[in-house]
Amino acid sequence: MSKYNISTTEVSATLKATSKAAEGFEKDLQPMSGHVSAAAGACGNSGAIVPALNGLFEHEKTALNSMSTHIKACLTGAAAATTAYVEGDLEMMQTYQKNAAQGKVSKIPH
Repeated sequence: MSKYNISTTEVSATLKATSKAAEGFEKDLQPMSGHVSAAAGACGNSGAIVPALNGLFEHEKTALNSMSTHIKACLTGAAAATTAYVEGDLEMMQTYQKNAAQGKVSKIPH
């Protein structure tokens, strides 16, 4: 690829949509605790089933929290990369303009 152009508007829209979708993971965890208690009660609070249900809930809670953390990190990284790209473009153009004003360049780069 000889050149690229990142649409900051599209990146922003994608990051916002992904962030909104990721919020669902945390919201999904809240009612799970009640479901585990209800399932344990429906099983007569069996000594074998209750620990298994609790273990499953803790595992899923950890997995969902981990997914949420990773998604947030990815979104932060994508936003930072886009900002660096835009700032790099601005810096490059400022350098080019400065050099052009001093007669150090002959044509606009592609």
